[in-house]
Amino acid sequence: MKKKLTALAAMLSISIATSACSGSAETGDTGTLTVGTIPNPSVVAIYLGKDQGMFEEAGIKVVPKIATGFAPNLAAVVNGESQVGFAAVVPLLVAKSKGAPIKIIAGTDAAPKSASEY
Repeated sequence: MKKKLTALAAMLSISIATSACSGSAETGDTGTLTVGTIPNPSVVAIYLGKDQGMFEEAGIKVVPKIATGFAPNLAAVVNGESQVGFAAVVPLLVAKSKGAPIKIIAGTDAAPKSASEY
């Protein structure tokens, strides 16, 4: 159980993640999750979880899909190519306000409240 929770925590430690809310994002394979990533250190949890076998132990096959930025990840989630994707806050809020079938599921990049928290 602890391994499953660790895998889930790693999955949720995405900068800002979006998830499609419609059936169009279903892969047909309930154990596979395509994750739109970006070339940025903030997505390291996905790769660590995959490399260390955390997702596999939890019964999840994670397939990272590197995109050139947040907009392509958001588009991939909306059109069903990815089930989860990293995206920036403002484009997410704009897309959501225009009715995009997405759900913001996590945010982890946060600045410390004070310099003493470094």
